[in-house]
Amino acid sequence: MRNSIWLILAAVMVLAACGSQESEDESTPTASAFETPPTVEVFPTPLPALAPIAKSSVQPPIAVNSPEPPIALPPTAVPEPTIAADPRGPSLEDERTIYAPDSSTFIQKSPTSVTNDTTLTPPPPVPTPETIEPLESRRILLSTLGHTWESAGPDITLDDIIDAFETGYILVTGQTPEQAGWTPLVLSAGEYIEFVTIRHPGEEGFLQATSYCCEMTTDGLQTVVNGGVSPGTVLTSLAHEAGHALQRINNPSQNRHSRDSNVGAIREAQAYAFEAALIRALGAHGNVNVSHLLIEPQTDEYVDRWRARWTDKKDDLRFEHERGFLILWLAALADGTPGGAADQIASPLRVVDPKTLFDLHQKLVALEPGEADSYIDTLMEDLSDSLNVIAGTISIRATQFPSPGSVEDSHAPYVVP
Repeated sequence: MRNSIWLILAAVMVLAACGSQESEDESTPTASAFETPPTVEVFPTPLPALAPIAKSSVQPPIAVNSPEPPIALPPTAVPEPTIAADPRGPSLEDERTIYAPDSSTFIQKSPTSVTNDTTLTPPPPVPTPETIEPLESRRILLSTLGHTWESAGPDITLDDIIDAFETGYILVTGQTPEQAGWTPLVLSAGEYIEFVTIRHPGEEGFLQATSYCCEMTTDGLQTVVNGGVSPGTVLTSLAHEAGHALQRINNPSQNRHSRDSNVGAIREAQAYAFEAALIRALGAHGNVNVSHLLIEPQTDEYVDRWRARWTDKKDDLRFEHERGFLILWLAALADGTPGGAADQIASPLRVVDPKTLFDLHQKLVALEPGEADSYIDTLMEDLSDSLNVIAGTISIRATQFPSPGSVEDSHAPYVVP
């Protein structure tokens, strides 16, 4: 009996203990239910350096007006703008290229000390640059200049345009851009907007341009080109920015001067000289007319508009592109070298060849900033007579054989000497 009582008491104590535990579990909040979760500070992911488009990773061409997928921008970026480039081509007033501020390309380099007894390893031999065949140059030019991506057909890709550009660059300079110390960066339309928005926030000029020079990335000095504009504009933009890149490398003292200055106009003259040299070299390589406008009333009107623009804007520093064209012409007319630019302008062909244009480019690059004002003042003497020669030359060299391109791709091959 006593044992039964003890057993009953033990059972009651166990039941009481279990009830107390359950009540405690229900009334005591757990840490996971009420504690504020730890905050995680989120930092915007920096933009990775974008490498030049490789042959195996080239993006399919994207038309400028085609819808773009949404782009995730970092928290500090402005809302995504729309691109201003038009595949129908520029008007006479359009400025489609832009010269980036010097801060974009400045990198401090520490000197490396070398003792007298250090054995230096000679650099590896430079491979001979390879160019595409003349027939391939012809195919690309005929299918690219004056076309949109839709009319160019499925046989033309960004790879083709980059191949043609590199061939023209080699024909003019004898080396590749990489060997010269820079590379072109060709982006799709969406990538271009994202890149420019992050690199130059709030600067609409970069978004409106089809290309610009230059950026310093982990891959070194790079020009930036919107690959979503018309194929002919991609090619001529690559050529134009190449002229700026060479100036950055060969005479950086010109870098720090603003675009609205005499140095800025001289830089544009350099770029137009190189652009025309490269396109004309490709044209000669593929036996394609890329320099002569067609004989028609619109040509005379076009030349007259350029003459009026040069007359009105010759002293207006804000119009560095128009002044660049004019300075290049005046520098060519002042070239007294036998067989040089002035002699070629007076010849029956009326066109300066690629080699001589590249020579003019190099002479303009070699100018020191302190020489710019007096150099331009000297060129502008007897400007009225010079404008007569310039307008007459562009008109006279018009031909009945149409060019595959047009001023919609670029004015330079047709307007420069």
